[in-house]
Amino acid sequence: MRILNTIFICFLLLSCVSFGQNAFYKVYSGLGYDVGKGVAELNDSSYVVCGTSTSWEGSAQAFLMKVDSLGNRQWTFDYGGPESDGASRVLYKENLGLFTIGYTNSLGLGDYNGLVMHMSVDGALVWESKLGSDNAWEFLYDAVFVEDSSIICVGESQSLLDGDKDIFMARISKEGDVLWDLKIENSGTDYATSIVNIEDSLFAVGGTFYCSDSLIQKGFVMKINNQGSVLWRDTVGSELGAYVIEDLAIAVDKINAVGAREVTIENHDSYLLKLNFEGDVLFEQTENDPNGESDVIMDEIAFVPTVTKNIIGFRVINAFSFQDDYDANIGFFNESSFLWMNNFTSINYLGLDEVNQLLPTSDGSFIAVGQTTYPLSGGSNIFILKASAQNDFPNTAEYYTIDSFVGVDQSLKLESVTFHPNPCEDSFVLAFDGSPRYMKIYDNIGNLMLEREVYPGVLIDISLYNSGLYYIHINNEINKLIKL
Repeated sequence: MRILNTIFICFLLLSCVSFGQNAFYKVYSGLGYDVGKGVAELNDSSYVVCGTSTSWEGSAQAFLMKVDSLGNRQWTFDYGGPESDGASRVLYKENLGLFTIGYTNSLGLGDYNGLVMHMSVDGALVWESKLGSDNAWEFLYDAVFVEDSSIICVGESQSLLDGDKDIFMARISKEGDVLWDLKIENSGTDYATSIVNIEDSLFAVGGTFYCSDSLIQKGFVMKINNQGSVLWRDTVGSELGAYVIEDLAIAVDKINAVGAREVTIENHDSYLLKLNFEGDVLFEQTENDPNGESDVIMDEIAFVPTVTKNIIGFRVINAFSFQDDYDANIGFFNESSFLWMNNFTSINYLGLDEVNQLLPTSDGSFIAVGQTTYPLSGGSNIFILKASAQNDFPNTAEYYTIDSFVGVDQSLKLESVTFHPNPCEDSFVLAFDGSPRYMKIYDNIGNLMLEREVYPGVLIDISLYNSGLYYIHINNEINKLIKL
């Protein structure tokens, strides 16, 4: 675990006239590609966001970032190793702490494996558990708690022998033991994107499934128990195009699902579905973007019980820009009529903007996390938006940029490695106990200056470096060094 030493924060503040109390809209921008994938609410109305970042270690790292009730960052940690690692969901349970699921290419059994981690509410790593095998790639996309505080995860397993993807599921105890894992094997491309708790020990899982008899890719929703047994499965979608269910939500006593139909690579239609707990389809609709555009993918759905509304996050192609320039949208969908309520907000920059999770909050509002492409920083950035579910979105947003670096709380900094002298002129000496360690030196804008193994007492020559602030990464520690 490493502390992310700096975060350049771009604040995008929405007007609070329409939003409720503690509404905020912020973009957290680093030096690379940073994506917010999931969010959990803590007991004090603060939030923990998970995702993937390349800003601080070069390779992709899983990260956790805690913000207070107004979105102000409190701490940020990253987890992983020298290869690619990421987190897709974070769960919270009182008296236990935080759990993340995702993938690892640094710590796994093969090239890529599923990864479950348990952290304290302060971000300290308690345990990590790898899932999968050495002849397949596993990725975890969603997870829920079981009644005994174990976790059921869903995702995909891609065979390295024939390239087929299969639905992958696993259950992990609160102590990190793998209670069971399984693949639903089938030819073609199959994977699970979402899991929700129906009642007691019953769950709904959604994703995409290849129908080998008709050679058609369809969406699916299935019901499983806490042992992973499939009680029923519905394959949904027409004969036209490839379908995927992207997300599920439980609304009253029904299962709501959203996704997309791919007509061509550049043409998608939104897909909405409602089922009862027995698997009967009650509503099914394929349509273009409600704003009238021709390419739309529905990514996320959440049901807000206080107002009996569904919040839906969807991507819409920007017809006036380049291919793959998707704008993220958030809108309300009436639960009783299952009709759009004609109020949307849009997050639109040049590039891919998308909502990756919507979460109802304890105060009757909702919070959204995702990625956006802020033009001043390049790459992709993390956005967090909290808004009331009772009012319309404002028509316009006001944008503010704070041009400064914000460091991590010094209380989080580890001190077992020291440098002499600091500040220095041409060189410094490392002092630490134990075996050799691996060191990276970055300048104050994130450029990697030096990478090597180091020993206690070794002299590090920086005579060719410019004067200024540098960050010394050694194993799990980050220190600041000033060159005169």
